[in-house]
Amino acid sequence: MNDYEKVGDKFYFNTEGYMITNKCPDKICPFIMPYFSRMMWLIMDRIYEGLDPLPTFPFGHCDDVGVECGGMGKIRVEIKTVYGEI
Repeated sequence: MNDYEKVGDKFYFNTEGYMITNKCPDKICPFIMPYFSRMMWLIMDRIYEGLDPLPTFPFGHCDDVGVECGGMGKIRVEIKTVYGEI
């Protein structure tokens, strides 16, 4: 794991795909953002089609190569949907 994210950190996005930055950690590793972007497209598409927004595979990881290959370290995330005010 890198210096930015810690176990249990939460990242919040609204249904339009915008990150709610005041509810997120101060620092965010840039290598996790492509995963968040892909998941938000999938979730938004499912919402627009009237389907359950939670994807079939709600787990993912960053695009970093990992410490063993000279990277900053991998992080694993789980996507959860929240209804109502967050």
